[in-house]
Amino acid sequence: MNGVTDRLSDLAAHTGWATFHHAAGAWIDNSSQSLATHLRQAVDDLRSLSVTARSPSPPSTA
Repeated sequence: MNGVTDRLSDLAAHTGWATFHHAAGAWIDNSSQSLATHLRQAVDDLRSLSVTARSPSPPSTA
């Protein structure tokens, strides 16, 4: 990709594969919903996890 380092491209590729793998497993376990629905849920979960991980920690009271 233009303007993206190899390291970040590798991270994006691995993240995409892991997200797909997670969604496919969920779809196999619950095929009453489409794979697309499971993919959307996996991406939403990843987005939520990313936002939570970036939230600043509360100040220490120690």
